[in-house]
Amino acid sequence: MLMSVRVGLMAVFAFAGLLGASASGARESTLTVATDLAADLAQSTKQAIPIVILYSLAGCPQCEVIRRLHLTPLANENPPRAIVRQINLQSIAPIRHFDSTMTTQKVMIDQQKIDFAPVVVFYGAGGQRVGAPLVGSMLADFYSVYLDNGIAEAKKLLAPAGKITK
Repeated sequence: MLMSVRVGLMAVFAFAGLLGASASGARESTLTVATDLAADLAQSTKQAIPIVILYSLAGCPQCEVIRRLHLTPLANENPPRAIVRQINLQSIAPIRHFDSTMTTQKVMIDQQKIDFAPVVVFYGAGGQRVGAPLVGSMLADFYSVYLDNGIAEAKKLLAPAGKITK
């Protein structure tokens, strides 16, 4: 019980610190912006790892918490467990979709039915959505578990037949 109270307080202080950093004009952390999902899909298939996309908004404190505490460390893992990308809900920048067609981030957001931020979506074989998206910041104590479960579920569908992945 005492441990969960400590973890909860640490999460509150970390979140408050990030809010303060955003309010003071501190620079947001960044992830690689999705520009060529067809190339990402080819890499995903070759390495048998899923694609994880954060749909976010600039200045969104919950997006920053997820980016900084969960997705940036995931993006920096070696060997990688996932390809991590970001799409801004307000962007009309061009993007190559999973099927190699050119579109805009706005069109893709509409196709994916993303209405607010943050939303983390897992993509597996063929660029298909896998499992339930992580909507909002959820319970801070368990966010890493939700993220790990989503990656594991997507990775199962990418593994070659007869090969078990962790």
